[in-house]
Amino acid sequence: MTALGHPIADVTGALLTLLALGALGGGGYLLAVRLLGLERAASDALALAIAWLLAATGLGVGIGLALGACGQLRLAPGLALALLACGVLLVLPRRPREPASPPSSRCSPATPSAPRRCAAWCARRCPGTA
Repeated sequence: MTALGHPIADVTGALLTLLALGALGGGGYLLAVRLLGLERAASDALALAIAWLLAATGLGVGIGLALGACGQLRLAPGLALALLACGVLLVLPRRPREPASPPSSRCSPATPSAPRRCAAWCARRCPGTA
C-alpha cells in the first residue's frame, strides 16, 4: 500500500457523503413543507428556513440513532434510509386541511356580541360568503 492510500475510495466516499447530505436536506425540506402547509411555506420564508433546518437535523439524528442502535452505523445504510425518507415524503399524499370550526362558547346566543363575532369569524374563514 502506498502513502496516498486509495484516492478512488476517498473520492467515492466524499461523493456519497455529499449525496447523503443532499438527501437529508431534501427530506428536511419536504417534511418542513408538509408540516407547515404549502400556503404558509410560500408566504413565510423565515418559518420555512427554520423548519427546514430543524427537520433535516431531526431526520439525520433519527437515522443515526436508528443505525447506531442496530450496530450498523455506516454510510451506505444511512444514505439508503435518507433516500427512502425522501421517496416516502414525495409519494405519500398530503392530507387536506379541515376548516376550523367557530368556538361555540364565544358564538352562543347568550353572549350579546355573539352575532358580530361569528360574522367576523365567518368572513375571515370563508371570504365571499358573507
